[in-house]
Amino acid sequence: MSQVSCTHITVVTDESVRSKLWDVYCAAFGADDAVCIQEQLCYSKEEFETALLDVEYRKFIVADNGEPVGFFLCTNNLEKARVAYVNPKRLLAQFPEYAGRIYYFTAIAIRPDCQGRRFTGPLVVASTSYMDEMNALVAFDFSPEKNGALPDFLVRGMQSVQARFGLTTDTSTYIPMGGQQYGVIKMSKNQP
Repeated sequence: MSQVSCTHITVVTDESVRSKLWDVYCAAFGADDAVCIQEQLCYSKEEFETALLDVEYRKFIVADNGEPVGFFLCTNNLEKARVAYVNPKRLLAQFPEYAGRIYYFTAIAIRPDCQGRRFTGPLVVASTSYMDEMNALVAFDFSPEKNGALPDFLVRGMQSVQARFGLTTDTSTYIPMGGQQYGVIKMSKNQP
């Protein structure tokens, strides 16, 4: 029988767990790499390892029978969030009242063979409880090509957690802050 657990930690000390989390990250963001125009792997292996050892990153890790199958990785040090190509000045200019409490989720990853199974729920519960405690602003980016429903999924999940546990903050709204549009202009010679 499968036993799902979720931990919230600041440092992943176990090298084998770090290696398994790297595998989850690569599987989640590197799979179907012809789907998205933007490269989805923002971390190199060394940068990922550094983030897992860095106390300024919060790690929410879900495991199936002790085997990591997914995680949320976030930081309120917006300079470190630049790895996900975010502009900290924009977040701080738009939400100055949240200075020091803006948590940028640089990676939200579930192993592809575990998606849609029951592993995201514990991650949402753990992270929502922590973000509520911090009175935080949750910020993240995603690929609409790969996971366009992510914002709605997270808002509904966070609302459910808040109702269930009587948490105090309101997560009723997802606010898009911009995006990137990629395109091409195809040049072709007139054929006779």
